[in-house]
Amino acid sequence: MTGPLVAEPPEYTSHRFEDAEDVRAFYADEYSACVGLGEAAPGHPFSVAADQLLMGPIEVTEHRLSVDMAVRLERDDVYAICLTASGLLSVEQHGGEVVSTPNRAAVYRPAGHAIIRTGPIAGWSRAHGLLIKTWALAAVLELLLDRPVPPAIALAPVVELAGRESRSWLRLLRLFTDALCRRDPSRRRRVADPAARKRMGAGRQRALAQQVEHA
Repeated sequence: MTGPLVAEPPEYTSHRFEDAEDVRAFYADEYSACVGLGEAAPGHPFSVAADQLLMGPIEVTEHRLSVDMAVRLERDDVYAICLTASGLLSVEQHGGEVVSTPNRAAVYRPAGHAIIRTGPIAGWSRAHGLLIKTWALAAVLELLLDRPVPPAIALAPVVELAGRESRSWLRLLRLFTDALCRRDPSRRRRVADPAARKRMGAGRQRALAQQVEHA
């Protein structure tokens, strides 16, 4: 039996930007990504914010923007589940495009570059991203399947969060993003509680098995 992937309490960081160059530098440093930015709509100042919840090999970030943004991502060490809360969000990869809704997440897979686009509606966009390291995903699947799995795991490009099998993902994301959005100490304590993280991890593992096309 392997130890828990997330052994330490989570860390929270908040970032606020009013300058495009600072935004580009942040996404380059944090995600090794190239960023293109649009102009703010009349009456709306340029503003970009990112609140991060860091838990070992797992990261949940809320991105809030008053401008269009296109992120070119090409990494072989992470998977990313991208979910819009408001505004537009899409992921283009492998010649296809997945448009996210509040109950439909798009998945970045570490095989070739992707373009992740977000755009505001009525002045703002708000999107959530869950990143998990490739080695951590493999470790979870090996524990779940009780056998070795290949380094390259083919996740489906879409997670339909309204389905029964995928509700654990949605509950997990909402718990984490509520802790970020509301700054609710009780929710932060729940995220930090080892027993709660273990229960959430079990649900996430069951949901994860439903998303693997070939393991």
